[in-house]
Amino acid sequence: MIELGTVGWTDSHCHLQDFPAEELSTILKRAEIFKIERFCVNGTRPEDWSVVARLAANFPGVYPQFGLHPWQTAQTENWEIKLKEFLLRHPHAGVGEIGLDTQLTDTPLETQRPAFQKQLALAAELQRPCTIHAVGAVWDELLEDLQTHRPRAALLHAWGGGTHMLPRWIECNAYFSFGGALCREPQSGKLVEAVQAIPLDRILLETDSPWQHPKGKAHRQEPAALLSVAEQVAKIKKVSLDLLRQVVEKNVTRCFGHRQLGHG
Repeated sequence: MIELGTVGWTDSHCHLQDFPAEELSTILKRAEIFKIERFCVNGTRPEDWSVVARLAANFPGVYPQFGLHPWQTAQTENWEIKLKEFLLRHPHAGVGEIGLDTQLTDTPLETQRPAFQKQLALAAELQRPCTIHAVGAVWDELLEDLQTHRPRAALLHAWGGGTHMLPRWIECNAYFSFGGALCREPQSGKLVEAVQAIPLDRILLETDSPWQHPKGKAHRQEPAALLSVAEQVAKIKKVSLDLLRQVVEKNVTRCFGHRQLGHG
């Protein structure tokens, strides 16, 4: 078993499949300089699930996840059987990126929610963790669905849900990840309050690469930027970077599972 003291960082949510393939090795080498060693790569639609699977086969640090993103639910048909096939073929894969969104898409919640519920049920059936996109006025529905279907664990990525319902999320074995938004200037007071309020043993870190650059859509995010996010969380939590790494990597292990992330 690898001693935790020697383990680097995990980017708990990214989309390496959206980088140009010819650049990927260089991008991962840059991440390696900062000891970002594992990457939870989320598919968003049937067309990119095979790309995510190939990345997992070619790069030992890639942990695949397969899911139908809420933005894709209106134009995607006959996806359920294929998704289950991918998950069965990859027994350590999670279900993601899935979720609900009333702000960044025109797809009505009435279309998104049945797909979300089916994927939560599949995650529960196969005892897989899931990664959730939640934007807009979706929190009541999302919590209701999590309480109904109870996947093994749920990562609420790029957390923006505030602090008032934290105990109820944690009862559903939810974890919360923070990314590039925490590095924006001026810093969001709401995000700082969330980092302060969420227990350290429930926090994960992400980049959402190549998206979510703190300077906006004109810039491309990379996994190497995870260390900047870690520095912000450590500062807000008033802990050392090394302690943060040890705790967060234990959280990764609990959320996603031991063997999947190369922790032993």
